[in-house]
Amino acid sequence: MKFGLYIKDKLGIIAGYTGFVIFTYLLMMAFHSQLQMRIMFVIVAVIFVVSVIAFDYLRKYKFYNSLVGHLDELDQKYLILDTLDEPDFYEGKLVYSAMYDINKSMTENVRKYRDSVEDFKDFIEIWVHEIKLPIASLVLMCHNNRDVIPRK
Repeated sequence: MKFGLYIKDKLGIIAGYTGFVIFTYLLMMAFHSQLQMRIMFVIVAVIFVVSVIAFDYLRKYKFYNSLVGHLDELDQKYLILDTLDEPDFYEGKLVYSAMYDINKSMTENVRKYRDSVEDFKDFIEIWVHEIKLPIASLVLMCHNNRDVIPRK
């Protein structure tokens, strides 16, 4: 997870918060508040927004980098859920839940096709056994009665 792309994704929220700070600053100017108070408000607002964004980024960074790193390492990508811990943020829980449902569906599909192949294999084995018995008995009859049955 790259910080630049994360900031680009959060640009709307940052712009909205910046607009709020500018509006509040202009409102404070209109009511003739002291310059030091306005500057302190802007500093506190910037520190607050930077800390909230940094906290959110670090929380998501851990999960998404773990996800991408494990995917790169795995030969069998469907085992990714076994390597991840469930995240503690809402978006991560949605992704984790979706991957769980996809994995469950894939497992059910594989089981369905495996059962189908097993059924077909059982059918073929039974059919071969059913055909083998009459052929073997005809061969024995021909072998035991060579003088009675014509060569044709």
